[in-house]
Amino acid sequence: MADCIASKRRCADVADGADRLGDLPDSLLQVIISLLGFRQAVQTGVLSRRWKNLWRGMPVVDIDEREFAGDGQTWDRFEDFVDHALTSIPPGTQLDAFRLHVVSCDTATSSRWIRRGLRHLPAAVSIHGTNAGHSLVCWNPHVSSPPRNPFRFRYAAADGLWQQRGMSACAAGFTRRLTTLRLVGAGISRGFFEELGRNCPALEELHAERCLMHMLSLASPVLRRLAVISPVSARMVTVVPGLEAPRLTSLRLDIMYGGEITYGLETGVGPAPQYHLPALTEASLRLTDTSANVHLPDHQAWDWENRKLIAMFLDSMCGFLARLTNIVSLHLHGFIAMALLQKESQEFPVLNNLRNLHLEECDVGLSYQVLTSILRNTPNLEKLALHWCTKDNVSNQREHLILLLANMHVRQISKHVQQPKLDDHVLDTKMKKLFKNYKRWCKYLGRKTSLWYDD
Repeated sequence: MADCIASKRRCADVADGADRLGDLPDSLLQVIISLLGFRQAVQTGVLSRRWKNLWRGMPVVDIDEREFAGDGQTWDRFEDFVDHALTSIPPGTQLDAFRLHVVSCDTATSSRWIRRGLRHLPAAVSIHGTNAGHSLVCWNPHVSSPPRNPFRFRYAAADGLWQQRGMSACAAGFTRRLTTLRLVGAGISRGFFEELGRNCPALEELHAERCLMHMLSLASPVLRRLAVISPVSARMVTVVPGLEAPRLTSLRLDIMYGGEITYGLETGVGPAPQYHLPALTEASLRLTDTSANVHLPDHQAWDWENRKLIAMFLDSMCGFLARLTNIVSLHLHGFIAMALLQKESQEFPVLNNLRNLHLEECDVGLSYQVLTSILRNTPNLEKLALHWCTKDNVSNQREHLILLLANMHVRQISKHVQQPKLDDHVLDTKMKKLFKNYKRWCKYLGRKTSLWYDD
């Protein structure tokens, strides 16, 4: 009987036009409208007097330039809309998340919006840019230099970013609540990673993808998950950057190396990188060699220097694997034998705790030398997966060599002479030509050749 009466009352309220949604508290309504796009959330202010300023207290601010695409909105109107919306958020409001996705926004404007978003101490920040030219979105909350333009400085002062001249957002404490940071297609200023623990003292998850960055090392006492995917740098990558993160449990590194302009993690001349990863149990490392995609200059000395840097990086990657003493699950992609076997012992690093190993497009060595060493030095390995792995493509190389020798033999032997046996002079000439660069390269790198024939 009671349920029937309550149901009739609800039907009567609907018939009378009762505002059931309006009975919800403001805090719950703000969570609901934050699920909309930022533009639509602001437009809810026209619904009623109560809703006029309701959007200003939303826990999530999601600015997406794509919301304004295709409706005839000019860039000036979009810029004015975002400027007005961000400055209308009451001081002292703390955000759960601040997201910014821009396509054609200039660097100065996007930097201003990031400063205003950080003013509200967001717990999560996501910045998505295009990583191109004047549209580059810069992430530099640790930089203390204020804008030189007085007009822009008044903007910054109004935002409360610099409590005194020269104070950065990190120094002002605006990143002290930040636990999750995702940067895609952005430019990261030098020094952010090296002082990550100081710049973002609560950061637990960091994702950097296709970012212009200079990463010599990374240090954070609280970071738990790190992903660096296809970083862009104008220098050749030579060593794996130092990583000092005692609580890091998950790591993903995607590095391109070997190109004339290398997409990788930049390092400079200095002390050897330090690695302290006692809690790391899961890692995914992907290497992509881009040396075949660039046209090397005619100066052979530059070619040798480039090859030397590649060898240094591959040796460094193998040394990095040896530091993953507590790793349980490991995924390797694009590793050649030089990156898997240590330089002196020609053995895979000893990983006693490794349980799962996935090799994808890796070189397992002639006669499976690398694979044999892996099985020998991972005593607790339970699962080994091989996907598109090779053993130096021996069959293809043998066929190619036979065709080359046959071609030289036909050219040097007269057409009227029938000689079914391969001429020794042809073989000697091809061997000297084939191994000339290899022996010079080994001599330049100070390595012993792997040739066992009499000169």
